[in-house]
Amino acid sequence: MISGPSCGRRGRLSRAVQPLAVRLLHPTSNLELRPLARHWTTPALHPVTLILAILTPLALLTTLQLLLNRSQRDNGLIFAPDINALPLSRTFLYQYFPTIVAVIFSIFWSWIDLEVKRLEPYYRLSREEGALGKDSLLLCYPFSFLPFVPVRAFKER
Repeated sequence: MISGPSCGRRGRLSRAVQPLAVRLLHPTSNLELRPLARHWTTPALHPVTLILAILTPLALLTTLQLLLNRSQRDNGLIFAPDINALPLSRTFLYQYFPTIVAVIFSIFWSWIDLEVKRLEPYYRLSREEGALGKDSLLLCYPFSFLPFVPVRAFKER
């Protein structure tokens, strides 16, 4: 319950404050007041997630450029007379680690991509002028062939 100078009997908001709240019918037929909900967004489209999605490829590109510079300067990254002479940790780092990083990043990016495609119809419906069914609920971006999605979205905008 809310208490203070604007509250009336039993801690309910006064009539002066009621436009700032949403009235919901309580199961006991009393009017309850709840504050307006904040704008909700999926975690995939949260600004922190999107900034991370931008910074990750930049970090990967920087790492690749540093490794290229080192390789050109030293005429290679790892030297050994035999593959078995390399420690297991180095073998793992150059053979398997890049693949693991690429798979994890592709899963992360697919999550963002699918959320955008999934929420697009509802975004179009929420616009002030609304949207037709063919332009909103009947969109099927998640099931389109991935390279053609931007072309189709451009045609249907």
